Amino acid sequence: MMSRRTFLAGTAGVLYGVTLGSAYPAWAKEAGLDSLSGRVMGTYYRIVFPQGLGFDDGLQLNVLGTLAEVDRLMSTYKANSEVSLFNDAAPNSPVAFSDLTCKVVEEARRIRDLTEGAFDPTIGPLVNLWGFGPLGGSHKVPSARQVSKTVGVVGMDGLHLKDGSCWKTTADLAIDLNGIAKGFAVDRLATMLDALEVPGYLIDIGGELRAKGQKPDKSGWRVGIERPEPAERKVHRVLQLQDQAVATSGDYRDFFTVAERNYSHVIDPRTARPVAHTLASVTVVDRQAMTADALSTALMVMGPDEGFEFAQRNGIAASFILRTEGGLADRHTDTILPWLEKQS
Repeated sequence: MMSRRTFLAGTAGVLYGVTLGSAYPAWAKEAGLDSLSGRVMGTYYRIVFPQGLGFDDGLQLNVLGTLAEVDRLMSTYKANSEVSLFNDAAPNSPVAFSDLTCKVVEEARRIRDLTEGAFDPTIGPLVNLWGFGPLGGSHKVPSARQVSKTVGVVGMDGLHLKDGSCWKTTADLAIDLNGIAKGFAVDRLATMLDALEVPGYLIDIGGELRAKGQKPDKSGWRVGIERPEPAERKVHRVLQLQDQAVATSGDYRDFFTVAERNYSHVIDPRTARPVAHTLASVTVVDRQAMTADALSTALMVMGPDEGFEFAQRNGIAASFILRTEGGLADRHTDTILPWLEKQS
């Protein structure tokens, strides 16, 4: 009989026999499975895999080392990260990028081109302007003049990457890889576990997940799409994953309120303002977690109509949750239906 334990994919975490209110989710044990968990990159991580593989404490150290490496290279909160050094550099001053950072920037550029700017890793100045970045802020609505001035420095035309060096031609250009780096960290852990020949696993970093194979009882990995309610932690719909990754972007966890209006941390690079539409969250299934991560952000930026039409047209497996006068409503692209568990 299939286990009913369900991970929860969302912008805030997972449910897996979860005890809410803890520093990071606490999961109940499941027969035949071991797990590792902890905190890194400002969030939690959790890896579940079959028992009896003979791993010692070295696995935990390898996991921590892998995650710390991504954080050390791409964090906007670490002054000596490659991303921070690039952001602080003068125009036309090359900064050496590792192969890993180059890979993420190149994928970010690909998604930016594919989505015609709905996803843009040079959004850093806008993130800071609205008070969601490493500089912090009082979460005040910036003036139209401030917005207009800042949007002028956003765009990958001013970013150049060649032979492991990255430079900018605009002084205030700054990259922010938070919309893709967490997914990439999931993929890095998957590469490590594959090298160890782990037959099946589920990796979760702050709600971005990647599954391989099956559980020991031959059942699939059940991943729940989080219901987009700020005060709740509930499963809205369930996905059955095998050799796939899943990521969710939503507006319901990180926002501030001014004059009874919510301003989301999801900022549209094209308008330089937080999104303002009826789309509450988007979940994307893809082979790579970093691709799912970036695409879910882009679709969230596009909104319920443009985003759905784009996903359907490009064969993206996506589930949209919309706010309507009658409550929450779902829209699913054709390509996500094979993974979407039917509701009873």
